[in-house]
Amino acid sequence: TDIPSAFFVLLALYLLVKKHFLWSGFASGLALLMRFPHGLIVFAAAAILLLPELRKGLGQYGRYLLGVGFTIIPFFIFNYFMYQQDTTALVAMIRPFILAAPHQGNLAEAAGPFFYLTLFLDNFLFLFALAGAFFYVRRKHFHLQSINAVFFTLAIYITYFSSITNKQLRF
Repeated sequence: TDIPSAFFVLLALYLLVKKHFLWSGFASGLALLMRFPHGLIVFAAAAILLLPELRKGLGQYGRYLLGVGFTIIPFFIFNYFMYQQDTTALVAMIRPFILAAPHQGNLAEAAGPFFYLTLFLDNFLFLFALAGAFFYVRRKHFHLQSINAVFFTLAIYITYFSSITNKQLRF
């Protein structure tokens, strides 16, 4: 599920930059359904949509959220029917998220600095992402919409994965 979800995250970013908000939301929802941590793309998109060049009212938010809703509302409905006998309606709809949340804080699987070393040893191209972020800030490329989209997404993902206790490469 890692490669298809990463594809949908990149597709969502591309469509967001090209101002196809409905389709970007649809791709974001598919990424979320494949891997729950890729739901972070929704927060990255919210940050991107706050940029002055994209801020033209609430219409783009509505179209983006409509696209996300088209993909995740059937998921919520399915969960409601599957788990309604066990709990309340709202908890039944988001039960898979609730069951997944404790795994990110599992102290038995905390890897410490080994995680970061393994991350770069498995894919040395992550070093280019860090170099790109450094030059983005140093050269003040804040006016380029596509670079802002990539930077906000990178920042949100790094913040999330640095903050969880359970640092495994599968997350």
